Amino acid sequence: VAGSVGWGLLGGVGSIMAEELEAGSVVGKVAGELGMEEAAEVASEKVATGGVQDVVEAVAVGGARSMLSEAHKYQADRSQVFESEEHPVKVDPFRDTLLRYAGYANEVGESFRPFIGELGVALSYIVASTYVMADSVYQTRQVGIEEQDKDVQVRNALMASTAFDSLVWQSFASVIIPGFTINRVVAASQFTLDQVGTTGLVRRWLPTILGLSAIPFIVHPIDELVHKVLDNTTRPIAKQLVGRVKDNVQASQKSQSQPDDATQV
Repeated sequence: VAGSVGWGLLGGVGSIMAEELEAGSVVGKVAGELGMEEAAEVASEKVATGGVQDVVEAVAVGGARSMLSEAHKYQADRSQVFESEEHPVKVDPFRDTLLRYAGYANEVGESFRPFIGELGVALSYIVASTYVMADSVYQTRQVGIEEQDKDVQVRNALMASTAFDSLVWQSFASVIIPGFTINRVVAASQFTLDQVGTTGLVRRWLPTILGLSAIPFIVHPIDELVHKVLDNTTRPIAKQLVGRVKDNVQASQKSQSQPDDATQV
């Protein structure tokens, strides 16, 4: 089941990114037409056939499309406000609004693991992963819009770099590391309570309360940690690759602008 969930999420990312990059993916084009309600209908059909991977992919893609739709509506509303503001402030709907909390769904799921079980926790990871996917697509779109006056190769390189960076950063900062941390907090508290022989409501609720209480304290440190790791690993490499694309484009443009010596004679 875990493997199917993983492949389903990966399929969802691939589908929606294929659509955004106009790769001609049939799955991507179909996924682009799905809203959350349609995705739920597809998921219910897949449940009947036991296709866990297809269920996760349908829900992930549908949820991501819904998030993107709301984000663009928010951005459109904000753009009207920007026109009337003397010093407008750019607001990222995925990172500066309440939508950001969708990325913490799996931490809440881990905190409530004693109550909701493995399936409930898995669903919380789907919600968080859907947020990660939608944010990555949104950030990539924004770069494409902001850099539309640049050469196509340079713009595509910047978009690919942004998509990779957003996907990696969000995956680790919003899902993997926080989820593992809260999981260990809950597990450690359960073990400790078992060792001291605690029972009743305290044994049932304290691990969940401790897990939820830990979330505000781990978010910022984990965000900063992942930023520092990426700043010293993938980001310099991505910057170099984009720089090479820019150099190649500039060299190509320069060679085309210079007349051939033979034609000058």
